[in-house]
Amino acid sequence: MFYDSERRLWYCDIEVSHGATYHPFIRLALARYQPVSITGAYLSNVVMADFMTLSSDRWLNVTRSGEKSAHISVYGHRYSDSSAHAEASRAPSMSLIDPLTHRVTQLSPARVAATTVIDVWLEHLDESQGEDFGWSRVPDYPARPSPRPLPRPRKLSARVKQRAMKLLTQRDFKRLLAEGALDQIFVWQPIWNGDISFPTAPGPHRRYRLVIAEYEEYIVDDDRPYDRVPTQKGRRLVFVEHVELL
Repeated sequence: MFYDSERRLWYCDIEVSHGATYHPFIRLALARYQPVSITGAYLSNVVMADFMTLSSDRWLNVTRSGEKSAHISVYGHRYSDSSAHAEASRAPSMSLIDPLTHRVTQLSPARVAATTVIDVWLEHLDESQGEDFGWSRVPDYPARPSPRPLPRPRKLSARVKQRAMKLLTQRDFKRLLAEGALDQIFVWQPIWNGDISFPTAPGPHRRYRLVIAEYEEYIVDDDRPYDRVPTQKGRRLVFVEHVELL
């Protein structure tokens, strides 16, 4: 519990552990507790807050694999299928014939991913435009997904897990990393891993950063919304992180 002297209000952060649930909705029931009060009036009336969604946790590792290359790994929990993917997968192709020209147009359903999509790209800083507007995408240097799957998290012994949880409670992340247990106690599933190269090695006057973005894909209406073939899709950004390479 903390006090904001400017607003003259108490506030606190509420940590919610939602496990492997993807973007769950929660609703809080809030009440004020006043221990110094008359009998029967210690607790105020309960006020229901609005529904809100929690973002899914992501664990990101970026490792320099060479002077001009890096390896990226993304961990977390996500859904295994979606209604948009199911609809696009079941949709048939369709042939349309123009009554005037008799020209045949073949409509194919959009390819909607069954789960979220990870995109990784490289950006370079133009120092003359500053930090806010100087970053731009570097063409011809896309990230390459690794053909080898990410290793599954290893199972910890009860003793190691107990010590890791103790260090986590103490917020001692340096020792957790040193003992190799930080990325194991959360047991997050591997989502994506790959490699990326840079034109030149990063330096004081050649600054690069990685952008790791995660999207949901869904079907959108095109110029023929009543056709049985969904031909267009959209994307919703659900996670993004910027990592400068040093």
